[in-house]
Amino acid sequence: MVEVVRLIDKRVGAAVAAECLVDHSPPPPTRDPAVLRRTPGAGRPTKRERRDIDRFRGR
Repeated sequence: MVEVVRLIDKRVGAAVAAECLVDHSPPPPTRDPAVLRRTPGAGRPTKRERRDIDRFRGR
């Protein structure tokens, strides 16, 4: 959820626009980096492994 703190009358840069908003969104969930690790020397992932990786990452 984003709260507008101040309205802007004209176009401004991103830094100024960011000062006019307050983000109340919860932080994204953290992921366990060990789950995405492949063993060294395993080579390229197969097509099936690539699909599993993409599915896990939410693509």
